[in-house]
Amino acid sequence: MEHQASLPTSIDEVESLIFSLYNPGTPHSTIATIQETLQRLQKSPEGWMLAQTLLDRQVTTAAADQVKFFGALTIIIKLNTESSSLSDDDATELLQNLLRWLASSAGDVAAGLSTQKLWQALATFFIHFPMLWPNCVKSLLVCLRTGHSVTQEDVERAPSVTEIVAGLDWRLLRVALGFINTLVTDVGKTDMRIPKFSLVHNRLLYNASDVSELIHVGLTSTAQDYAALRRESIQSLQSWILYAQRVPAGGDVLVGPLRNLVNPTIACLQDEELYEVSIELLIDILSNYSNFFTAEHYAAIARVFESSWGAESLQQLLNGDFDFEPLQYGLLLLAFGDARVETLMQSSDDRSRKILASLSTLLTAKGHPVAEDFIFVPALEFWATYIETMLDTMYSSENKYEPWVESALALVKEVVGHCWEKIQYPPVKEFMSWDSSDRAGFIDARKDVGDLLQTVFTAAGRDLMAIFTDLLLRSISDKAWAQIEATAFCLASLSDCVSDNESYDDILDSIFSSSLFGLLALGEEQLPVRLRQTALSLIERYSEYFERKPNHLPAALNLLFEAVATPTLALQASKSIATLCSSCRSLLTSEANAFLHQYQLLHDNPQLDSLAEERVVNAIAAIIQATPDKHTRLQLSEQLLSYIVRDVELCLRLSTDANGLDSNTPLMGKAIKQCQQQLQEGQPAPSVSEVLLQAVLIPLRCLFGMARGLQSATEHHVDLDSDDNGNGTSAAKKTLAAAENNPQLQALQSHIMAMILSVQAAFPRSNEVIDVICSIFKAGFSETEPGPLVFPAEMVTEMFVHQNSQTPYIGSIVNTAHSFASSLAKHPSKEGANKSLGVLVPWIFGLLQALPEPDADTELTQRGIEFIDRVMQKNAAALLQVEPSSQLEFFFMFTLKVLDGREPLPKGASADFWTTFLTLRLDDASLKAIVSNAMEHLGPLLAQSLINNIGGNASRSELDKLGEPLKKMVVQHVRANTWLEHALMSPSFPSDKVTASDRAFFLKKIIR
Repeated sequence: MEHQASLPTSIDEVESLIFSLYNPGTPHSTIATIQETLQRLQKSPEGWMLAQTLLDRQVTTAAADQVKFFGALTIIIKLNTESSSLSDDDATELLQNLLRWLASSAGDVAAGLSTQKLWQALATFFIHFPMLWPNCVKSLLVCLRTGHSVTQEDVERAPSVTEIVAGLDWRLLRVALGFINTLVTDVGKTDMRIPKFSLVHNRLLYNASDVSELIHVGLTSTAQDYAALRRESIQSLQSWILYAQRVPAGGDVLVGPLRNLVNPTIACLQDEELYEVSIELLIDILSNYSNFFTAEHYAAIARVFESSWGAESLQQLLNGDFDFEPLQYGLLLLAFGDARVETLMQSSDDRSRKILASLSTLLTAKGHPVAEDFIFVPALEFWATYIETMLDTMYSSENKYEPWVESALALVKEVVGHCWEKIQYPPVKEFMSWDSSDRAGFIDARKDVGDLLQTVFTAAGRDLMAIFTDLLLRSISDKAWAQIEATAFCLASLSDCVSDNESYDDILDSIFSSSLFGLLALGEEQLPVRLRQTALSLIERYSEYFERKPNHLPAALNLLFEAVATPTLALQASKSIATLCSSCRSLLTSEANAFLHQYQLLHDNPQLDSLAEERVVNAIAAIIQATPDKHTRLQLSEQLLSYIVRDVELCLRLSTDANGLDSNTPLMGKAIKQCQQQLQEGQPAPSVSEVLLQAVLIPLRCLFGMARGLQSATEHHVDLDSDDNGNGTSAAKKTLAAAENNPQLQALQSHIMAMILSVQAAFPRSNEVIDVICSIFKAGFSETEPGPLVFPAEMVTEMFVHQNSQTPYIGSIVNTAHSFASSLAKHPSKEGANKSLGVLVPWIFGLLQALPEPDADTELTQRGIEFIDRVMQKNAAALLQVEPSSQLEFFFMFTLKVLDGREPLPKGASADFWTTFLTLRLDDASLKAIVSNAMEHLGPLLAQSLINNIGGNASRSELDKLGEPLKKMVVQHVRANTWLEHALMSPSFPSDKVTASDRAFFLKKIIR
């Protein structure tokens, strides 16, 4: 045990310690020792006497004030820890002393610190002894007025608070205001639902009238330092209103008097020294407690908006002055609008119209949103609320076209126009000169405008589209680039509302038959990049329109393919190409060769972005997929694959002999560019192996893009997460037979598979390579139609068993096998599916058996258990009838070992497995016997593992998952009670703090 410093034996020693404690030059280690010593002294029985002695000292210096401060602090500590030991007489004496000490120090300028601590001590006293000090506010005021402590009888005989305060020095009035602020804040921290504190809150409300009178005097004071008094009065008022909001019952006793103080506070707005505190209070109440204000209060605030001062403040803001004062004025206007939104919207009076007009003009303040204009985003939030309220009111009313609706919609359209002007990008140089957070904020503001437009569309869809169409056509005519971009952005934002609705096609016709495409073809030198990017996005967003109106497709696609070759446009253009080709695939099949020719040109471009290339391949594959003739479809697939195969084979050759690497070839140019983009500042140039890795990833990802593009319509997909165990239809069996009789397809599949395995062998340590390979296979698993990348089950199975426990990233490969097992449930041939599972299940067991411990490769452990779990759900026979049966026994024990381990993900997988196993529904008698026999041997072990986990071995976050097999065991097995009882009473139970009776009670609860 560490040695404790001895307690001081004299007041002088105590004072010396206090001086050292508050001396900035005292070392931290010494401060810690002093604090420990003084805290022991405060908590000792002598603490009360020590505090009294220190507080009786005269304050002549700042150091003396610190001593007195420490005395008041000691009182607070003693009250909070030992108040229950005080008799009423002792407590009353303490109150008199506290009032006396406060009265003597309140007027002393040198005693500011201790005075604040004393009124905090008095607030603490009230919390512990509310019955002994019921008129606390008036009592304190009489004390300050007389300069000494007073009794309850003195307080009852005293005049009103207003009269008492009338003759009070302004410094003493500030003390009183400080006290009531601390009082309500500290009482507010207690839980009024607890009986002990319920009385405290009731007694506090008893002082409501006195508090109101005191604050009113402070608010209207003309004393020497009136600004400080009024400021503290408003701060106290804010604290009391905040408290009133929390009071569930009896609040009217407090709310009524406090409401009388609102108008004097509003009057303080135009005083520069009081502006900040008064506007903060008004904004706070409007935002969080708007029903505190009466109609008279709202009218008074509205008169402020109508005043010349209000007009001047608004104009300052609109002129781009976003200093504190104008900005706060704007926020006050918005808070008022939020609080009165429904009233303002439905009123036809001149005042409401003017306030709404002012709220609308907040969207027109000078400067760009976020970077320069700080009011736009809050104003936009208000108008979003206004529009949502308008819609709710319109559609909840029997007559949704009430008289106010027309004017509200007109105002909303005006707001839309303001937003359109504000989201226009500045020149590129100016935009890039902004801070990154400002740029991001501006982009987010644009997105918020897009969200607002979608809301407006509900009420004014056609008008809204007409507005932006007209703006677009006029902007194109004027070649107003920023306006065209903003309009295209707004139209793109509305695409989800319009794209699949044919009734808007006439409007869209005027957009896409305009000179927009011709304008975009002007090129990078004449047209801002941002405009071209947004316009390309617009085309993508309306892909369903192009599907209905194919006459516009050629112009759109020509434009997009031209843009792909431009680095700054490649990503957006390729995204649009992929979306458009996917939507319109059946309309474009006759142009498949033309698309392949376009890809050949792009493929040979060393500056082409690799992601853009993947998307273009995906787009062309989608068109190939829609080609009705199977022979033509296969030929087109081979042509597209030829580019990928050529690039992969180049990488494979260079992986064995890098001397032939030519950085001028298109593929290596793309790879080097990719490496350079990934380089961080100060890193060395990429090595040959790094360039080769990036090079092989490019065609590999293109192969994945092709696999996704060749996927059929969603209704033909196999849901890899479905629990449906149905087998393939007769149509699917015919399709399988056709594939088996197509040697051209089989040869192509074999070639692709060999190529993939060669890539894996050449780049075995790349997790990126493995991830892409796995994604390619998964894309084929979901398909029922044969295709180049929909490999036969036998070929996939052979590929999996080619892998072993030493294969890098084997866990990812097993996870892919998990998806494959799911797809086999819809395999056209039940025999073929069973054959694959009959090979894969022992393969998984072998991988797990090769692990020295389950924790040696947690991903493999987790994925392996998940695979077996999925097989059991889809085809339990394939698991339960595995040969030799010792493998199944191994797996059961393996999962129990995992359950006893510490790794959360494998443990969760094991819990899921046992949940599935315990709830198996089997018709086959032999399978039932296997399960029953297994549970006879494994039931006690499983029960022990689950109980040990729940008893302390598992973390809290794991308990829900581990509780599932426990619940299933109790429900499904008659011997669960016995197994669990033995487990609970076992010496291996992890906690010795749980008694036998507690364990028995737990068992009773779960069995019941």
